[in-house]
Amino acid sequence: MELTRYENTFAPHLCALLDGDRYAFAVMGNILSGDFGPVSRIVTDGARLILCYTCPPFPGWIWLPEDAEEAEMAHAWALIQRELPMEEGYRVNMRPALAAYILSRPEGAELRTDMQLDAYGCEGILSPEKVASGDYFAVGMEALDGASDWLYAMKQETGLDPMPLEGCREEMQGFIARKRLFVWKKPDGEAVAMCAVTQNGELGYIGHVYTPKAHRRQGYAISLVYHVTRAMLAQGMQPALCVVSTNRAAAACYARLGDRIRGSFCTVGK
Repeated sequence: MELTRYENTFAPHLCALLDGDRYAFAVMGNILSGDFGPVSRIVTDGARLILCYTCPPFPGWIWLPEDAEEAEMAHAWALIQRELPMEEGYRVNMRPALAAYILSRPEGAELRTDMQLDAYGCEGILSPEKVASGDYFAVGMEALDGASDWLYAMKQETGLDPMPLEGCREEMQGFIARKRLFVWKKPDGEAVAMCAVTQNGELGYIGHVYTPKAHRRQGYAISLVYHVTRAMLAQGMQPALCVVSTNRAAAACYARLGDRIRGSFCTVGK
């Protein structure tokens, strides 16, 4: 198999290969498109295999089509070992089927799956049984400090892509600059939940959904996601989001909004 390598650039033409997986591999599509800046490395055969990596602390990504055979998985695993060796601390996002293959290998005995995320898509929004009091707002730079603290707390709680507070601040600053960071405010003006939207073509990826512990179980986050999803649909965007597979409560909430699972991915590492 002949492979092409790209370094410190991006390769939006490869996004067409992800069309059938645009929900589960939406973030990978954003990386390849250059939305997060130049990509450290991309390796691909241009048809059925893409590996890409940005920088630490983020995991790498590897994509194979859903019908990939064992020989293709073996080739993908060899590529991971060469480009992103897990004994050196790299982690890689991939399909659960590829993860199962790798963990079944003798050299995969010391590896583990951190968590599996299910990607949801929504073609028609359903109203939640109860919408919390208050309203949603796109926020400006005045909200940067609070949003950065929330993102840092979320990453500490979930263990997903942990980063220092300054990194969280830079990420939130980008969302605010693009007018893609939203909060739910109670009638008294207190912000009690947030989410952010990353656009990739017609797909709008809802992420960073977070409610501080003191305000949970009040319906703030689900009300926020409901209103943001409605706005996205009205603008012609196709809403999507990811939920940890074991988070049954969140999955049930999103299912009540009309979201359906469209794919899954997991992170493999030491």
